[in-house]
Amino acid sequence: STLPEVIRQGATRVIVSHNHPSGNVEPSPEDISLTRQLLAGAQFLAIPLLDHVILGNGDHCSLRKTTDLWEEYPQGD
Repeated sequence: STLPEVIRQGATRVIVSHNHPSGNVEPSPEDISLTRQLLAGAQFLAIPLLDHVILGNGDHCSLRKTTDLWEEYPQGD
């Protein structure tokens, strides 16, 4: 799990990334759900999640830039 590792490492901010082997960097419903969970947990821990980036086929998608999730879960960063 991501957040326990963040705590173990003593991180003060977090950026999460993963790849889509298909090359399509469009966020899936599962990506959105995971990001919501991470944002809520990061908010609770007061360790800002700065972004969730999807990589694929030489392209990328920043969920922070392409969704309003950070408005739903302000990170205080």
